[in-house]
Amino acid sequence: MTLAISLFSQAHAGTFDNGIPEGWICEGSCGTGVVDGVVTLAPSGGEQYGWVATTGSPLRSLGLPGIGGTNGSRLRSPMFSAGAGEPLEFQFNYVTSDGAGFADYAWARLLDASMEPVALLFTARTRSSGNIVPGFGMPEIGADITPETVNIIGGGPRWSPLGGDSGRCYASGCGYTDWVSSRYVIPETGEYVLELGVVNWSDTAFQSGLAFDGVMVGGKPIGAEPEYRDLRVTARLVNAGVVIEPGSFAVEPVRMESAGEATEIEWFFPNFVLGAFEDLDFQVGITDPEPGENRAVVDEVVISYLDRLGQAHRQTLGPLHVEVLQSFYLLELATDRISYAVGEPVAVTLEVKNRGSAASTPVIGWEIRDASGYPVSTLPAPEELGFEPGETRVLTVEAFDTAGLYAGDYTVVAQLRDPLTSATTEARADFRLAIPSGSGLAAAVAADRPAYDPYETVTLTGRIENTASGLQVSGHQASLSVIDPEGAEIWREEVAPGVLLPGAHQDVVRPFALGLAVPGHYRVLLVVRDAEDLLATTAETGFQVLATSETGAGLWGGISISPEPALRSETLYLEAEITNDGNSSLHGLPATLSLIDPGAGRELASWSHTLDLEQEETRFLTADWSIDAPAGTTLVAVLRAEIQGELRILASASIRVEDRFVSTPSVEGRGRLLVLLDPPGHQECLAVEQLELGLPALTSLGYGDLLQVDLYDGSGQLLDSESLRGGDLLPSDLSQGAGPNLILQGLSTQGMAIGIDFRGGSALRTDRLQLIATFHRDGFVRQFTSGTVPVGCAEMPESGDVLGDFRVRDAAIVAEGPSLLRRAFLEAFLDAEGWSYTVVTQAHAFAHELRTGGYASFLLLAERVKLDNQVSRELREAVFAGRGIVQAAARDHRNHHLLEVFGAEFLGRDPHAVGIRPVLPSPIEVPDDALSPEARAVMLRPHGGSVIGEYRIDGGQTQDTAAMTVHDFGLGRSLLAGFDLQAAAKASGASGGFAALLRDALEYTRPNPVMQRPGMAVPVRWVLANRGDAGSVRLDLAVIGGTIADPGSANAEGPRHISYEIDLPAGGHRELLFWWRLPMDPDAARIMATLYLREGTQLYLHDVDFHDLTIEVLPGFEEVRALIEPRLIFDDDYRLVVEKVESARLKYLGGDANRAVFRLLKAADRLAGIDEPDAAVIREALAWLIHALAREVGAE
Repeated sequence: MTLAISLFSQAHAGTFDNGIPEGWICEGSCGTGVVDGVVTLAPSGGEQYGWVATTGSPLRSLGLPGIGGTNGSRLRSPMFSAGAGEPLEFQFNYVTSDGAGFADYAWARLLDASMEPVALLFTARTRSSGNIVPGFGMPEIGADITPETVNIIGGGPRWSPLGGDSGRCYASGCGYTDWVSSRYVIPETGEYVLELGVVNWSDTAFQSGLAFDGVMVGGKPIGAEPEYRDLRVTARLVNAGVVIEPGSFAVEPVRMESAGEATEIEWFFPNFVLGAFEDLDFQVGITDPEPGENRAVVDEVVISYLDRLGQAHRQTLGPLHVEVLQSFYLLELATDRISYAVGEPVAVTLEVKNRGSAASTPVIGWEIRDASGYPVSTLPAPEELGFEPGETRVLTVEAFDTAGLYAGDYTVVAQLRDPLTSATTEARADFRLAIPSGSGLAAAVAADRPAYDPYETVTLTGRIENTASGLQVSGHQASLSVIDPEGAEIWREEVAPGVLLPGAHQDVVRPFALGLAVPGHYRVLLVVRDAEDLLATTAETGFQVLATSETGAGLWGGISISPEPALRSETLYLEAEITNDGNSSLHGLPATLSLIDPGAGRELASWSHTLDLEQEETRFLTADWSIDAPAGTTLVAVLRAEIQGELRILASASIRVEDRFVSTPSVEGRGRLLVLLDPPGHQECLAVEQLELGLPALTSLGYGDLLQVDLYDGSGQLLDSESLRGGDLLPSDLSQGAGPNLILQGLSTQGMAIGIDFRGGSALRTDRLQLIATFHRDGFVRQFTSGTVPVGCAEMPESGDVLGDFRVRDAAIVAEGPSLLRRAFLEAFLDAEGWSYTVVTQAHAFAHELRTGGYASFLLLAERVKLDNQVSRELREAVFAGRGIVQAAARDHRNHHLLEVFGAEFLGRDPHAVGIRPVLPSPIEVPDDALSPEARAVMLRPHGGSVIGEYRIDGGQTQDTAAMTVHDFGLGRSLLAGFDLQAAAKASGASGGFAALLRDALEYTRPNPVMQRPGMAVPVRWVLANRGDAGSVRLDLAVIGGTIADPGSANAEGPRHISYEIDLPAGGHRELLFWWRLPMDPDAARIMATLYLREGTQLYLHDVDFHDLTIEVLPGFEEVRALIEPRLIFDDDYRLVVEKVESARLKYLGGDANRAVFRLLKAADRLAGIDEPDAAVIREALAWLIHALAREVGAE
């Protein structure tokens, strides 16, 4: 029975309701409080909480070892006892007015009796963002806290213990955590002290504090006095039909007395604290239960105790009754006599009565057991019988044959199991088998079973008994033997019974191994002879050996599967063997080898055979199957044989299917590189190939609008004409010009793009052209003219030139000369180094690639190309956000907006420089080498950058001017060289020191790890491994979002699709590399990999896999504003930043992405002037917002 006692109180957690308890030691500022500002009462605490605060505390060096701090306070409890496994629980609320880099912190820890730390129970620490609890940069806590991590509830917290800083906030990170629970399990029984503390960090300004309550150890307050005394529990049990099991008490009683009709059991507890619980379970037995009976067990349980005021209390529980289940059967078993001669039949009668109130169909079985309780025979089970409530039936066995039993005492045992209650009822009836009178000796022999399979062991039991009264028998010999179906004795063992006193017997138990016994009936004989070798008595029994053809005994199998593991698309080989080690031949044996997918519940393949198996013969079955199951599937091969219509499993084996070809994609390596070179000079121009002009005034064509563009030569002769109506498809090239061909290429917010192709037509008779565009809308006509357009090499317009109403976007020429040789050297160098890159020579092309290409690194080697100011500033912010840049050819301040990136400025030419030498320390190796004349040196002056190289003049002396600088700009890196590194590298060769300098400069400045942001071009390294035989495959990779920026060695099948034709040796692999320009939607970054097997010219689909890439989300306007707003109270420039961001947002919503980017760049300029870490974080987010918006800005 179960008996438990517990006492509770609602005021158990109010540790600080009456102030700091006696015995607690405060160092610094401590106290208690009620609801105050942001600090409420603890959810499971009392009417007041305790607190410690840094406010006004002069004490220093109170912080945790290794963490430090300035001034602070701590509170320590009195020493208390706690047992192993008891929980220590409390709640806390961390409040701080500090923020940013001033990481005040609070803690609680458990100390042992020698004041050494046992465990850190919680930490909280001020930070500008992220988890406040547990504290960052602090040791790991040993307690469980709820919730597991906590962010600050921001804003200046109002709380009196903060003194003058109540309601103030220094920076992002101020606020409070609200109440957090801590629970720690005491590891060892002992004496402990609880310590709670808080300290300032780095300074003593802007205070922090910690509120705490609900401190409980083992369910009671530290140092709590017992709430209840003299607790006495007395249980009074009924004696009639109830038996108490003495060893079953969970808690030993102080008294147990039995008197008359009851037994009293008593427990006593001198002290009983709040929340304590005692389990007083013990067990009782119920004797002679009657179905439906409601048996009384406990009269009453009396609980008495004194409360803390000495007032007596008494409570009575009970009584307790036990209900006996209704369904119950009564069995009466009898034999027709109590004594029989060996060989006489025994009649058995079983009367069954259902005394329950429910009908049921019981399971009935009966058997004969010898005097030692060993079963010697099982009687035939009666057929299934259903019993109605109160029904009685009589079951009989008319004649049980005792001829196989020896003389002695036996018991008939009948068992009935009630399916309603699962209870088992048993009845017994004894009888005796006697030796025939006058023989003096009797014998009996038996086998343990009536039938056996070959190779089993038969247990034979013989009994020799002296039946003569008053006569001692000795000198006899006995033999136990087995006779096979042919009548031959196959086993014999002699036994000497020894001396048998009157009525004594001796049992002989011997095992007999059948081995490969032939099927049929076997006889067992026990023969006893006296000293004169005269027959005294005999006994006989028999058993049957079954044939293998009947049971399958002796038939076994095995299965082997190869290869291991099973690889998809390859061939699986199965070999099964069936061996007949039985006692008869098998003819026409049906055997089946099957391959099953148990997970899918289906048979994949089956091979059937009909076999003839002689004794000791083995047959082998083989099969093969082309593996067509998904990777991860477990296949099971099963070998079955049919014996007498019954299927028997002879063997099984399992194997796991795995992928033959395994794709392992990863994002690693170098991002893409954008290179800016000077275009070929006029002196290198041989002819103009193409010219691209823009018409900025025309940004759209509506339904019914018409645009006609005419191209004339210098004499006014029409060369080509194209027209376009609103809704027509672009590009449009309806007519081929007489010489130059005019193409209407595209229409965007940057205007109409018009191309002039000079290839393929007849030669021009003049190097002057004129372009006239006529626009028609609803009767309104407007004409645009270019004026004279020079198209010869001597006066070829440059990108950005304004020609009347048109603007030059690009010009392509046929050229030869030094610039082309330098470009060819650079491209060969970058190819050899494994870079994916794009080379541009025009400012507008650079702007387009910067805004849409997702480049991670930039190499500026142009002297004559001036980037648009806004483009330079966009590039500056891209580097601030983490990209890398190398500039090594500038001769002036054309791109002056980039000087901040490099932390240096140009001073002018150095005509005396003949070489460079390194300045240590340097993050890369700078050569001590001569400069070629083409490398023309320009002196640098560092402004924040670090000098890593200086110029060397004639005679080996050095100038006091810098040649190279490196600079960490925001999250990005830059390197600036004052000389033409491209020319120097070409002059020294690909193996020279300047080529190595260029290689190291690019490697040093590139972002690492890869920038996995929307719109960025990332390197995808794809490893395709072949775990099986050699094979030819085609791998198709399709990006679901974004585009392929560089297919690498792949075949480009489209903007989002590449393919590889690969021959993979057995066990070999191939590493593939391509660059993927990620989608702007982070959720759309997925690659579909389709693998085909090639057999001859045919392709067969093998597998389709999807691989998702996790990319960081770009911040939007709201996210950037959320970063700025907490800083508005600290610097007025933040308010100007907010205004610029809001203005940009409105411009963007109005469809003007270009002006939106311009406003954001203005905001970045403001942030550059704010000297605090949060400004840099905001500027980085702003840079990524610019990256997102700039994609919608054209190259103009």
